[in-house]
Amino acid sequence: MAHWLTRAGVPALLSQPAISDEEITHQQLDNLPNTPTTRYIRDVLVVAAVLPPRDERLEALPRWADALLAQAPLSQRQLVTPFTHWYLLHRISRAHRNRPLRAGTQHQMRSRLRRALELLDWLDEHGIALWGTHTARTRDVAGGRGCGTS
Repeated sequence: MAHWLTRAGVPALLSQPAISDEEITHQQLDNLPNTPTTRYIRDVLVVAAVLPPRDERLEALPRWADALLAQAPLSQRQLVTPFTHWYLLHRISRAHRNRPLRAGTQHQMRSRLRRALELLDWLDEHGIALWGTHTARTRDVAGGRGCGTS
């Protein structure tokens, strides 16, 4: 433990909450960089009952999604952000209100968001718009197999 306390960044991380007169919260730790050190401190504080337990997988999803969306083009972000927050994250939060989120479910949600962005990339590459005067047709998306109307 003494060796760990001397590692780079640990003293600064531990002193930040101590500077404030407020009690330490998960939100304060969420505002720090998501590093192994920060995660370890959080785990220690939860085990010591300084912080209440919470589902870290579930809590990490919005931050992960926002970071991924920040890398997407603005037009895609404007379309996918509501889908992400109002559908994917809301649905997964409700479903796991009283039980921990499993790694497989977390992976599935991340995969859905990545696939949505990949679809939008593909549509952009092929000049197919989803809104405005030109809407995507099923035939266009299905590779011209005649599935939709002309």
